Amino acid sequence: MEEDLGRSIKQFNLQAKEWRDWAQIAMSMKVYDRVMSSMQFGTRAVEEIEDQLWGGDPPTEEGAKIITLWAFYNVLTWYITHRIASLNRRVEMDHMLRLAMKCFH
Repeated sequence: MEEDLGRSIKQFNLQAKEWRDWAQIAMSMKVYDRVMSSMQFGTRAVEEIEDQLWGGDPPTEEGAKIITLWAFYNVLTWYITHRIASLNRRVEMDHMLRLAMKCFH
């Protein structure tokens, strides 16, 4: 059990470092597009997520509100945990988010 706890703490520390890094990295529209495509959200979900991200001021060619990867990740987890009613669908979407996070790199 002590070994398992040590491994868990080490893994959490690595994950926490990655989260801190995400807080310093601006999300590119390329990453946004790849993640949203891989998540396969419906139209209404995309609208809610974009409203949370852009606050009603969508990005333009001239410039956009700077959103970090950490903020993007948090909006996606907010949507999954607070806006999806079905527990089975939440579990499925959480798994999809874990896979989509590979697009962050």
